[in-house]
Amino acid sequence: MSAITGIIMGSMYVYSGSSGIPNLPEFMTVGLVDGEPFTYYDSNIRREVPRQEWMAKAVYAAYWDQQTQISMNTEPVFKNNIEIAKMRFNQTGGIHTVQWMYGCEWDDEIGVTGAVHQYGYDGSDFIALDFRTMTYVAPVMQAIPTKQKWDSNRAELENIKSYFTQECIDWLKKYVSYGKCTLERTVRPEVSLLQKDPSSPVTCHATGFFPKGIVVTCIIDTLHRMGKPQKFIAKEAGCSQSAVSKHINGKSSGRTKCGRRRCTSRKDDRGLQRIIKQRRFKNLADGLEMGYNCRVPQVKPLLNLSQCRKHLNWAKEKKDWTVGQWSKVLFSNESKVCLSFGNQGPRVWRKTGEEQNPSCLRSSVKYPQSVMI
Repeated sequence: MSAITGIIMGSMYVYSGSSGIPNLPEFMTVGLVDGEPFTYYDSNIRREVPRQEWMAKAVYAAYWDQQTQISMNTEPVFKNNIEIAKMRFNQTGGIHTVQWMYGCEWDDEIGVTGAVHQYGYDGSDFIALDFRTMTYVAPVMQAIPTKQKWDSNRAELENIKSYFTQECIDWLKKYVSYGKCTLERTVRPEVSLLQKDPSSPVTCHATGFFPKGIVVTCIIDTLHRMGKPQKFIAKEAGCSQSAVSKHINGKSSGRTKCGRRRCTSRKDDRGLQRIIKQRRFKNLADGLEMGYNCRVPQVKPLLNLSQCRKHLNWAKEKKDWTVGQWSKVLFSNESKVCLSFGNQGPRVWRKTGEEQNPSCLRSSVKYPQSVMI
């Protein structure tokens, strides 16, 4: 018994904030690849730590510092969101929880197969993103204000769409490659075929196998011998039709695969080739020794000249404000977790002190996370 190609692999991140639960961290995060936890953080240890040996060995030390900072920044957001939810549900004390779950799935035959981006409150669905319409679905009336606010932010929705169709898949592939020996291990299943009577369908019952999402060949073989069409077999087996075809015929369908959009021009490629050929053993350490670091670019608002003048005039008017005057500025009290804080698209190579260099900045039309009133 062996596994067929076309198996779906997926990554999932679960964030959980709680209040009123003794002996439980108020904030926790866990990252999973194919159902296996590989990262963890909570408000007690206040440190992002690996949950798999392969993850501890694969990434650089600064990775854990970056992820720790992200989780620490997210922690107060969840506390704030619990208070907002309590007000909307007209609650005061008691035990309450807020959960956020997001992730993506990838099939090595057909590409992206799905994604999830949803929030829950006290164990029930609160709001979720419908990726077909790129709008949020609010199953409870208390989530309608959040839906209206998030649906109106089209720029952020585009960022989320880009994250799930590109960055999330890229990171998933990296993690799978890091833990290949563990994640791609196979454990032979215990299989039994069940049929109540000659006219009833044959059921293939498999237990004890790994990975959990594996498609065992007995399902395909049995249905194929029964003369079922490949479309029906794919649906029953829970895999792609091309995977069924490859298993039955011993070859793939020959369909042209879809890949990521090119990020470099032909001219850029030729320039990179020249650099590589000059020093084929050049590595990341060389760039670091020259003072360059790969960083998330600073984001600046995309403003025209008139807007820049207005911003400058406003800043000049307020340059002598006292602490007392600034303390009267009110900020909106609702905030949401922004997917772009961890992986903000392309990164930039820059030296220390070049954060505000125009060539190292990324323009954005995203709305601010808080609004001054």
